[in-house]
Amino acid sequence: MKATPVAWGADLYSLSAHKIRGPKGAGLLYVRSGVELTPLLSGGSQEQGLRAGTENVALLVGMAKAMRMAAEGQVDFARRTTVLRDRLMETIRAIPEFELNSRTEGAPHIVHFSYPGMKAEVALHTLEQLGVTISTQSACSSRSAEPSRALLAMGRDAACAGGGLRISLGDEHTEEDVALLEQALHQMVAQLRPLERRM
Repeated sequence: MKATPVAWGADLYSLSAHKIRGPKGAGLLYVRSGVELTPLLSGGSQEQGLRAGTENVALLVGMAKAMRMAAEGQVDFARRTTVLRDRLMETIRAIPEFELNSRTEGAPHIVHFSYPGMKAEVALHTLEQLGVTISTQSACSSRSAEPSRALLAMGRDAACAGGGLRISLGDEHTEEDVALLEQALHQMVAQLRPLERRM
């Protein structure tokens, strides 16, 4: 089965260009035939009457190019990042303080884990001091201090859901980068272990 919104039976599917190394500010919305939408901005006939305003052709061309390049390199990207992701997952499983949230059948470039009992921001800043940048959650939720709703829905407790950390792998990452990250994770735990009972 092809990985398309039609094959999935999706009613709506959105995509941001910057997620596939395209220009920021461009995106697309797939709408299944028969689904009716209310205009977001009224006044003009652009976007089939659903959003008034002049289309940014340069951004759209950039997004189309990014989509073509992503499609052409998708298999190689998935194969290469899966190897790196699996290595990271094994490292995280071997660190008693961590709880792995990602599954093998998940995205090939994302590793999500928790440091229960430790605030995610504390772990994040410790890693930054060690020269590693990861994130606590998706950018759209980064200002929220609440435990992750997704982790709570997965059955994780509040301590685990509040200590979630996300590693995103890209084309530029190598085995050397992963080795440095693994070293930083061990160093972070060694530094923060005395604080665990106080957090």
